[in-house]
Amino acid sequence: MREIYDPEGFRPERFVRRAPWQQVRRPFRDPHQIAIRGRGGIDPEEFDAMCAFILANGYEAEFEGTSFVYFECGDHVYWISRGVYRPRFPIINRKPIEAA
Repeated sequence: MREIYDPEGFRPERFVRRAPWQQVRRPFRDPHQIAIRGRGGIDPEEFDAMCAFILANGYEAEFEGTSFVYFECGDHVYWISRGVYRPRFPIINRKPIEAA
């Protein structure tokens, strides 16, 4: 088991509890929830720390031919993507581990 990267005491559990998770608009394709940087009162620095944490501690896997880095925390798996309509803005996605 590799050592977990922890930028300045960042705890992913705290971000997970506080983020305003939204259901995706097209749940029939891949039902999951998202948190968008700068929306719903998310602290941009905390959002960026969660992204760095996922990338440093996650594992790589493919979904529909695209490679993502996934990180499991609690009963969910998390990954980072870009918005379809606003591709410069990162999105943190999550879904229950049993649905992954």
